[in-house]
Amino acid sequence: MTRSDLADIPMTWSALKMMALCPAKVRHVALQPDGGEQTLAMRMGSGLAAIVLGTPWSYYPDIRRGKAWDAHREAVEAAHGPRAPILNERERDLALAMAQALRDDPVANPILFARGVEFEQPMEWEVNGRAYRTRGVDFRNRSAKYIGELKQARTVQPGRFERDQLRALYPAQVELYDEGDAIVTGRDRKVDPFRKYIVGVEPTPPHVV
Repeated sequence: MTRSDLADIPMTWSALKMMALCPAKVRHVALQPDGGEQTLAMRMGSGLAAIVLGTPWSYYPDIRRGKAWDAHREAVEAAHGPRAPILNERERDLALAMAQALRDDPVANPILFARGVEFEQPMEWEVNGRAYRTRGVDFRNRSAKYIGELKQARTVQPGRFERDQLRALYPAQVELYDEGDAIVTGRDRKVDPFRKYIVGVEPTPPHVV
């Protein structure tokens, strides 16, 4: 039997969710260094999360090419790692506006900014011999017993958002992270369950949450 080239690679959610399309895409994403190249949507999502959650991000006002860009990118990677988002002026302003909308929202604010919330905590765990890892669960509050993900959403209109987040497998992502947290901490999910949240914010004004 040929040993899979994924056998010793910890599975990430970015790779695992590709199983909804085909196993070849799982393998392609899993074998990419640190998850591969970030798209604009991924960079915006990472930028929003960094601003809201207080994790490292950087502003670069010029075109992303040339020696100045290379030097800036290398400095950010050396200080904060390769996944710290680098935003241009438009991306920064948009992420700041969405972050303010989340702070102003009476439902999202006490979930994201409550005492005891941990942001972007990396985690590694194992299930039946398969290793998993995440660069960071978006938010988790162990004392208040909840865990969740922050998403930039095309729309948060009731009904449409539910369909979109099911199609994007967001509930499965939060479930996976909740399982990982229970394994890492030894928590019995039946005895000590966490509430699970998906917080969405629209990228277009007025940035409805």
